[in-house]
Amino acid sequence: MKRMEARLGLVAEGVEQLLNNTEEQAFEYEPYLTRKAVDTLDKGQALENLGTDLEKNVYKKDDEDLLRNFAERKDKKKCDWIVNCVLHRRKASSGPIRKTSQAAIITRINDYVRRRKRIKRRKGVSGKKRQTENLAKMIKNEPNDSDDLEEEERERDLRNNLTPTDLSESE
Repeated sequence: MKRMEARLGLVAEGVEQLLNNTEEQAFEYEPYLTRKAVDTLDKGQALENLGTDLEKNVYKKDDEDLLRNFAERKDKKKCDWIVNCVLHRRKASSGPIRKTSQAAIITRINDYVRRRKRIKRRKGVSGKKRQTENLAKMIKNEPNDSDDLEEEERERDLRNNLTPTDLSESE
């Protein structure tokens, strides 16, 4: 009976520790957006979508960093803030899911970088000609441009290293 009471005491201590560890930790929203703004953006979507929504609101439309891969951006603090904000909102800021979540967010942001670069390259092309090009590509079922393939390979290498400032070490 005494052994059982001692074990119950240990279980009670363990439960108390777990409850203390799971309390919501504070997150600094203020440097780039307010909590209310992030609440408005967060519609319960996937973490990748929330990451791109935050990116659109943190960076100005003409910011040159939007045309750089995530790891090559100059303002590392904004990059870290976006990823950490998403991880905090999705309760993935610790544990084994952190690295896979980070990689998913960074991959989505880099996909949008490639799209922006493509759009910027084609800006001088008229709408009809662009539609014709897109239709021709769909018919031929051509693979991506060689530039895009090189970028994807570089991104894959960077993703394996999880740069900038290896976000898993921050916090």
